[in-house]
Amino acid sequence: MGMRKIFLILIVVCLAGCVDPGYQPPQRPLAYMYPTLMPGTQLRRLHPVEVTVATLKEYLAALELWEPLVAAGLTESELATVVRSLSHRGYAELDARRTTSQVRWVAFLGLPDGRLAIEGWNEALPGKVVAKSWKPMEQDNL
Repeated sequence: MGMRKIFLILIVVCLAGCVDPGYQPPQRPLAYMYPTLMPGTQLRRLHPVEVTVATLKEYLAALELWEPLVAAGLTESELATVVRSLSHRGYAELDARRTTSQVRWVAFLGLPDGRLAIEGWNEALPGKVVAKSWKPMEQDNL
C-alpha cells in the first residue's frame, strides 16, 4: 500500500510539472497544420497542393489580408509552415485571434481539382468572410 501511494504522488508531481500556468501563446498570427476551425469530415476531401511563400503572399494581398497580417506580426516562418502543410495534407490555417488585427483567421484548402482556396475572416470587410481559389501552377489573374 505504501508503494502505491508513492507511485501516485510521483505521477501527480510529474503531471503538475508539465503545466506552465505562465505560458501565453505569442500575440502574432500562428500557422497550424491541423484544423482548429474546420471539421475533420471536410478535410478528407482535400488534396496536397504545391505553392510557394511568394505565391501565398500574392494571394493574400489579392484578398486584402496580407497587410493586416504583416502588421499583426506574421513571419516568413509561419508562411513556410503553411506551404509545408499544404504540400503534405492539403490544409493549413493562420490563427490571428490573439492579435489586434481585423483578420481573425485564414484557412488554406487544397481542392481535389488542384486549385488552392483561401478563406479568411476579416472584420473590416463587408460580409466578413473573404474567399477565392487559384490554380497555383497556372499564370494567375490577380
